[in-house]
Amino acid sequence: MANEKKDDGFIEVKTNEVFTFVNAGDQIMGALVNKSPGAYDNFVYDIEVSPGVAKTVFGITVLDQKLKKVEVGQVVRITYLGEKIGTESKRKYKDFKVEAKKK
Repeated sequence: MANEKKDDGFIEVKTNEVFTFVNAGDQIMGALVNKSPGAYDNFVYDIEVSPGVAKTVFGITVLDQKLKKVEVGQVVRITYLGEKIGTESKRKYKDFKVEAKKK
């Protein structure tokens, strides 16, 4: 009986799995359940991809600008479009298509 667990009223608190965009076409869809400030002036987003299962997405400038218009509670679909070159800056950046369902 050494392996028997006693119910003491506590449940384990787990962190969300991090979703990382790697290849053009990578996509995540679900309800935006949390939007909070992160490091380097970027945001951290929690997206519920199925009931009770959320994934964390770390913002970058382009993603933060587009998600600024999405409210917590809205269903969002984010598609990674790959790396682009800025027309004025000539610098590489990661581009995203962000879609949100109307409330």
